[in-house]
Amino acid sequence: IIHRDIKPENIMVDKTADSKILAKLCYLGLARAEGMTSKLTVVGATLGTPNYISQEQARGSKDVDIRSDIYSLGASFYHMITGSVPFPSSNPAIVCAMHVTKPLLNPKELAPETPDEVCNVIRKCMEKKPQDRYQTPVELIQDILTLVFSQRKTSRVSHVQQPAPETPLIQDFRLKEEVEAVATGERKTSSTMEGTSTASPLTFIEDEAE
Repeated sequence: IIHRDIKPENIMVDKTADSKILAKLCYLGLARAEGMTSKLTVVGATLGTPNYISQEQARGSKDVDIRSDIYSLGASFYHMITGSVPFPSSNPAIVCAMHVTKPLLNPKELAPETPDEVCNVIRKCMEKKPQDRYQTPVELIQDILTLVFSQRKTSRVSHVQQPAPETPLIQDFRLKEEVEAVATGERKTSSTMEGTSTASPLTFIEDEAE
């Protein structure tokens, strides 16, 4: 499924019965099955929320796939890390134009404490050309897992008095099974995180989408 409107406002964060954090992607008003045409899809029409929209969505391209959702997820990560949307402006048309043409400011410029590895993940999600981004959610999840493991390993080295967890880290995040399931096509998974935004949704086709 291609969501086409991933943003912090559409991400709900909950807890499982065993107190694990669980993020759920909601609002499927613009979603469509990959390979299928939506009634809302019109060549030249912009679908999505300008602050988090991919350049191909901003252009109104009909060739939008999962890599566009990865871009929007990266924009949501950017907002969460820096406290700012990637291309701030009060004019939705200008925001869309900047997604297409303006280079992305390194998140580290706004949040200097952010590790370079985290910045690299966000920037790869938000590459202008779809072929330069993560090609699948599995690739993104694998890089996030690598970051989590390296950060926890560093933390354990810095606090050697604390015993190592008995449960492997990958089981803590329940992502090993998810990655394998997605890779084999048994289950489709979206990896998201919490954030807040005041962006207006569906700026250019608001009436039709509602």
